[in-house]
Amino acid sequence: CDVSEFCEVLLTWGAPGLREMLDNVQALANVLIVPPEALLPLVDGALRVGHKEALKYVALREDFITARVGGRSLEELFSSGTAKTLEQVLSQAPNMGSMPRK
Repeated sequence: CDVSEFCEVLLTWGAPGLREMLDNVQALANVLIVPPEALLPLVDGALRVGHKEALKYVALREDFITARVGGRSLEELFSSGTAKTLEQVLSQAPNMGSMPRK
């Protein structure tokens, strides 16, 4: 079952505060499926949790061990004491000049 379809069905109940809760559920589910490069914007934007808290969910990803963003592992990105944006990570990565940025 698709999480977004499930959430749409639940929204028909019209319960107060349900939309915000379901938006959080969808953001958490997205942590597992978005490309690694989209994790920092997702965590900093829609999810709005600290990087150390997000690491609990990011660690559940299939590619947690192998994925790299700006030459750094997902564990390095989310367990560092200072949170960095995707742009900061990419700007500090070696040899990333040829990588297209959006």
